[in-house]
Amino acid sequence: MKLEELNTQIRLALDSVTSLVFIKDAESRYIYANKQTLELFECSEEELSAIRDHDVFTKETAEKLRETDLKVLSGLKTDQEISIIDVDGEEAVYLEVKTPIFDKVNPDKVIGILCLSTDITDRKQNENKIRALVNKDSLTSLANRRFLFEQLEYSMKNSQRHSYFSAIVFIDLDKFKAVNDIYGHAIGDSLLQTTAMRLKSCTRDCDTTARIGGDEFVLLLDNIGKNQVETRRFVVSLVERLKSSLLEPYFICGQYIDASISFGVQVFKGDEQSAEKILSDADKKMYQQKAEKNN
Repeated sequence: MKLEELNTQIRLALDSVTSLVFIKDAESRYIYANKQTLELFECSEEELSAIRDHDVFTKETAEKLRETDLKVLSGLKTDQEISIIDVDGEEAVYLEVKTPIFDKVNPDKVIGILCLSTDITDRKQNENKIRALVNKDSLTSLANRRFLFEQLEYSMKNSQRHSYFSAIVFIDLDKFKAVNDIYGHAIGDSLLQTTAMRLKSCTRDCDTTARIGGDEFVLLLDNIGKNQVETRRFVVSLVERLKSSLLEPYFICGQYIDASISFGVQVFKGDEQSAEKILSDADKKMYQQKAEKNN
């Protein structure tokens, strides 16, 4: 096979690849692109040389791509996932492998970049869905016990590193079993879902709100004070918000339901205690409050 025929066959083969395959020169200008890349850029081979990353991507994405190009032009190979937003605002995730092209005469000189970029958007979306299922309570969509412990251990390490206080709030609905017995499990489930929404409204975006089973909820409050005065002020303010929100009567399926709560707060700083011990101490304080109310 002649060289010209071989080049034609190689181009046809690359055009049949579902990934983006392209070559850039040392100035990040496109000098070759397969069919998939040309379709993404909506240009012809003749128009390719005039295309720049900022023509087809946002400024932020174009700067990110140029940053990777510079690494490759320094002689490094890159292999990374990259989120790309085009000028229409559409986001896609690509697994991108970029390899330096070295000069034949001077093997130490990089003259271009060869890139293979594969769209993995669907795979990443499926992974995120699976991750959400693993980490969320199915009834309330709050964090579950597994995710709570992950976040708690992360918070403990950060509180040690940055020297701040955090807290766990253990919350239990009083006499929830009676609600299920009187009104049925459907209304009981609705009560839990409404409680979950009220709890979320009392917390910050950086906090974790979890349902760990039955009518037991836990709040993880990260970074609530640098000293005991700030920490106490934050906790008192939160408890007042919780009381105001959760003690409001619930109107569910035509029924007004009065609910009361018991809660226990355990402040921590650092990771001297285990996550299990911190949660257990908050749980004990909650049951102590519940016992005092019953008495």
